[in-house]
Amino acid sequence: MRAARTAVTDRLRFLYVGQRARAESIVHQRQPGLVEMLVRQQIHSTVWQESFGRALFQLMVPNDFKDAARQLERIVLVVDEYTANLPWELMFADSPGGGGEKLPLALRTPVVRQFATSEFRRQVRQGFERRAFVVGNPSVEGFTRAFPDPRRPDAANPPPLPGAESEANEVAAVLQAMGYQVLSAIGADWRACDVLTRLYQENYRLLYISAHGVFDQLHADGRRRSGVVLSDGLLLTAAEIRAMETVPELVFLSCCHLGKIDSVAAADTAATVRDGNLLAASVARELIDCGVRCVVVAGWAVDDQGALVFGNAFYRHLLVERLPFGEAVYAARKAVWRSNAQDITWGAFQAYGDPGWRAEPRLEGRGNDDSGYASVDELLDELVSWRAGLARASRQQTRREIEASVRNLRRLLKERCPAGWRRLPAVQFAVGALWADLGQFAEARDCYLDALQDDDDAGQVPIGAIEQLANIEARLGEASADPGLIERALARLADLDQVVAAAGRQPDGAVPATVGGERSALRGGAAKRLGSLHATRLLAAWNGGAAQQRAVDGDAAAAMDRALLDSARFYAAGEGSPGERSFRAYNALNRLALQALLPDDGQRAAAIALAGHCRQGVGGGSASGAGVWDALITADALLVERLLDQQLLQAGEAGERAYEEVARAYAETLASLALRPRDLDSIVSQIGMLSRFCDARRVTSGETGWQLAADRLVALIEQVWPGAGERVDRPLAGGDAPRRPGRPRRARSATDE
Repeated sequence: MRAARTAVTDRLRFLYVGQRARAESIVHQRQPGLVEMLVRQQIHSTVWQESFGRALFQLMVPNDFKDAARQLERIVLVVDEYTANLPWELMFADSPGGGGEKLPLALRTPVVRQFATSEFRRQVRQGFERRAFVVGNPSVEGFTRAFPDPRRPDAANPPPLPGAESEANEVAAVLQAMGYQVLSAIGADWRACDVLTRLYQENYRLLYISAHGVFDQLHADGRRRSGVVLSDGLLLTAAEIRAMETVPELVFLSCCHLGKIDSVAAADTAATVRDGNLLAASVARELIDCGVRCVVVAGWAVDDQGALVFGNAFYRHLLVERLPFGEAVYAARKAVWRSNAQDITWGAFQAYGDPGWRAEPRLEGRGNDDSGYASVDELLDELVSWRAGLARASRQQTRREIEASVRNLRRLLKERCPAGWRRLPAVQFAVGALWADLGQFAEARDCYLDALQDDDDAGQVPIGAIEQLANIEARLGEASADPGLIERALARLADLDQVVAAAGRQPDGAVPATVGGERSALRGGAAKRLGSLHATRLLAAWNGGAAQQRAVDGDAAAAMDRALLDSARFYAAGEGSPGERSFRAYNALNRLALQALLPDDGQRAAAIALAGHCRQGVGGGSASGAGVWDALITADALLVERLLDQQLLQAGEAGERAYEEVARAYAETLASLALRPRDLDSIVSQIGMLSRFCDARRVTSGETGWQLAADRLVALIEQVWPGAGERVDRPLAGGDAPRRPGRPRRARSATDE
C-alpha cells in the first residue's frame, strides 16, 4: 500500500500493490488539518483510545481499500515525508458489526514502513561484523543554555531517564550474549564528545540509542535543530549520521519525537523545509537515506516501562528466536499490548525497512532435526544462540533442566558435529564458553586449553579466552582443594598483565598506571579462592582435635590473611576512584568485604561510606556478566555494609533485622533475574567464601559474633539456591558433634505475596 504526497494537501494518492497483475490507484479526498488535529490530541495522551483508531481508519483509508486492509496478512506502507508523519499503526480496522477480539491494525498483522525518497546514498558500505554501539541516558548538561525557553527562563535541563538507562543495559547484555562486541555510552557521565568519538570509533552492525530527543528546537543562535540530546548544548543530528562512512544494518531510536519527518509550524500550516545544513531534517529520515536497512523509531514520547517491554521483546525475537524484522516488531508490539493494553507505546514505535531482513540466519537444523551442520559458521551460530537463550531465559532453570541441557550438548557434539570441526580453535572456544555457562567447568577448561594451544590462523580466539581459562581454573582449584591450580590461574593472569603492559608501554618506557578492571577482578577472585582453601585447612585442623585440645593452625591462618590481602590489593588495582567513569563498584565491594574480615585499619568509617555510595547504584559491574552484577550491586553493597558495621555479627533482634534486610534485598533483586548456572554458582560461591572466612575468624579470634555472621550467610545461600548452603567444614561447637545452628527467619519478597 502506498500513500504519496501530491501538490495539494487536501488529497492523498493511494497505490495498492496486491496479488493481482495490476496496481490499483485511488486519489482520496480529505479535509486539510482534520486528521492532524486528531493525531495531536491522541499522541499527547498515553492512553489508547479505540474511537480515535476507528476514526483514523475511516478518514485515511479509501473505501475501496478498507476490506483489503482488514484481510492482509502483512502490510508494507510506502510513505513519503508528509504521510510518514501520520500514525498508520494506530488505525483500528474492525469490521462493522464484526465479532471476535478487537485489535488495532498493527496488532492484527505485521506493519512495516518503507520510505519513498529521491535522495539517497548511491553506494552504501554496510557494517556486517557482530559489533554494536549502545547509548543510554547520556548527559544533557547545558541543554537549557543552548536551547533557552523565553517562557521559562529558569527551566531545568531535561530530567534523567532511568528507564532508558535500564533498557540500554538490557540491550547491551543480550547483544553480548549473542557474541557481539558491544561498545556503550550508558549513564549521565557520558558527555557529548565521548559519545560522538565512540560513534566513529568502529564500524557497527547495530546502533541503539535510548535518550531524550528534540525536533525543530530553536537554538540560541536562532537556528532550529533536531536530534538526540547530548551534553554541552550539542545534539547527535542528521549531519553526524550522514558523516558515517560505514552505516549500521539496524538502528533503534527510543527517543521523544524522533519519528517525525516533517513538521507544521505553529503559526500556519506550512511545512518546514529541509535546508542544506540538515538542522530541520529528522534523524530517522537521514538514516534511511544513508542506507540503513532497518530503523525502529519512536514517533512521540514513550512510556519508560512500555519502551522496556518493547525493546526486550524485539531483541529477543530478532536475535534469539531469529525472526525476520517485521515479525520481531509485530511480536514486540503484542508484548506491550499484553503488558498494558491502555499504554499506547506499542503504536509509538514505527518500523522502517525490509520486513524479511534477519539479524541472525535461520538455523534449519535446530529443534528435533538430527542432521549435521552445513558449515562451521552454522554450528557457531547455534552455539551462540544457545548461550543467548540461557542469558535471556524468562525464569530460573532447575537442576533437572540444567542436566538436560548438558546431555543435549553432549549429543550435539557427538552426533551432529564432525570430529574435525571439534578440534578447530573457534569451535573449542565457543563450546568452552557454553560449558562454562552451564556450570560444567572441567569440560570448559579442557576446551579453552585446546583452543589456546592449537594454531588459530583465523584469529577467532580472543585474548579473553586466557582470562576465562584462569577464572575456571581458580573455580576448579577451590572445588578440588588444589591450590596448585589456583596458583596456575594467578600466574596466567600475571603473565597476561605483563604482555598488555608491554604492548601499552609509552615511548619513554613508562607503563600506563591503570590496570584492566576485569582482569584485576579475576586476579582478586582467584586470590580469594586461594584464601578460601587456607580457611578450609584451618577449620579442618580445628575440627580434627579433641574438644579440649583444639588449637589454631597458625600457618593456615597466616596463609589465609596473606591471600586475603593479595586479593584486596588486586581488586583495588582496577577499582578506580569514586565519581569517575572508570570507577568499578564490583571491585570496590569485593575489596571492602575483605576489609571487613581483616583487622581494623582505622579506615572503617570511610569503607562504610564507600559501600553506601555503591549502594546508590554508582559504578560498573563485571564485564563478564555485567547485567547480573550490575543488578546485584545494591544487594551486595548492603551485605558489605552490614559486615563492615558488624550488624550481622550482633546477637538477638538487632542481628536478625540486619539479616532480614539483606535477605530481602537479594530476594527482590533475584526475583527479576533469570540466571545462567554459571552466574548462580558465582553468587553462592562468593557468599559461601564469606561464610567460611567468618567461621575462620571465629576460630582465630574466639568472638562468637563471627559465628552468627557465618550462620546468616549460610542461610542466605539457602535462600538464593536451596540445597547449596550445606558446608561440611563448619567449625565444631562444644562437643565432637557438628554444630547445626538454627536458621534465621526467611525474608519475604514481592513474589511471596
